[in-house]
Amino acid sequence: MHPMRSFTARRLAAFVLACLGPALVGLPGLARAQYYAPPPTSLIIDTSIRSAAMGGAGAAVFWGEPGVWANPATLAGVHGIGWVAGRTHLLPGIEDEIVFSSQRLLIGAGGLGFSLMGQPISGLGKAKLEYPPIALPLGGEGDTPYDLSEGWGVGVSPLRLLETLSSLGKAPRSFTSYGDIVVGYQSKASKAFIDPSFQLDEAGTYDWGVGGRLSLAHLWGADATYRLDLSGAYSQINVLKTDFAVTNAAADQIDRTGFALHLSPAPPSERSASPPSLPWWRPGDVPELSIGLAYDHDVTHEEPYELYGSTLDHYGFEANIFRLLALRVGYLSDPDNAVEGVTYGGGLTLPIGPWGSVGYQLASVPFVEGEDRRFRQGWSVWVDPSRIWSDSR
Repeated sequence: MHPMRSFTARRLAAFVLACLGPALVGLPGLARAQYYAPPPTSLIIDTSIRSAAMGGAGAAVFWGEPGVWANPATLAGVHGIGWVAGRTHLLPGIEDEIVFSSQRLLIGAGGLGFSLMGQPISGLGKAKLEYPPIALPLGGEGDTPYDLSEGWGVGVSPLRLLETLSSLGKAPRSFTSYGDIVVGYQSKASKAFIDPSFQLDEAGTYDWGVGGRLSLAHLWGADATYRLDLSGAYSQINVLKTDFAVTNAAADQIDRTGFALHLSPAPPSERSASPPSLPWWRPGDVPELSIGLAYDHDVTHEEPYELYGSTLDHYGFEANIFRLLALRVGYLSDPDNAVEGVTYGGGLTLPIGPWGSVGYQLASVPFVEGEDRRFRQGWSVWVDPSRIWSDSR
């Protein structure tokens, strides 16, 4: 059997057994200690379509849309209110009815950002992996089982918060001209569902991350006409919460280290010779062209049992033109699951002046050799209430 087919079959079987566990416990000769909840599959799939096109790199990417799954510290850069959604057929050509979908509400400003993904408001966001309907013994189809993860997250830049507070006074100060430091946390809860009477709490997990950015352009003088930022980050993803570590729950923990380099000219709003007016689609704080490089290294292991371990490498490149059109390419190396190859994709964003935008993202990522590539797509809507308020006054 193909290694990925075998892995998928084992996960699906474990999922069904986990859902049936409570019913089996009552049978003679079966002890509670024999029950085993598999690691939630909905936790190991990055929700970011942008990151997928960049080979899965995103932990230290602090420009543009935040990669919350890779590092919740990226939430510190959220400005405005955004709704980000994605959808992926996880096993194309093998089982097309296995679909992963995700939605997040992002809110932030001034160095403080939040992610709402089904918590604390139930139903507002999710990460959901749907399996094929269960075949009934006498024919037909039963309920559609799924694996669901919900959570909330927060990211903060202490230096940007200080800038925000100082701007309220008479003498605003800049604390991030030479760099920045960000931290973040995300709490998640996962459950398995097979029908309305069989639901199982699989695991409670959390993510945490830190990151730093250094403005290299200042090494060539404070009047540099471009931005060159070097960033680094470290995060732990799917850490099993203490309350679940003493149960039969499990989680696929990922320890991720990331680096990124971002280059762009200064936007019109920062130039001494800025044009007097710009078209409606051209925000003054957007550069004409920006390019970025990113690299992430993962070490994965199942907790608390440490049944297996593997390493992954992610390489990514992005070019963004006026933040209207983004072109991305990357490379994913996952030898333990026999997945290795080039990723590519892009995005189209339609701005509504400085007040908001609507975007579409797509990515094509490699699957195991001999199988169809995964096609991922996503949508986003952003609104900046502070810009609307200031322009209406």
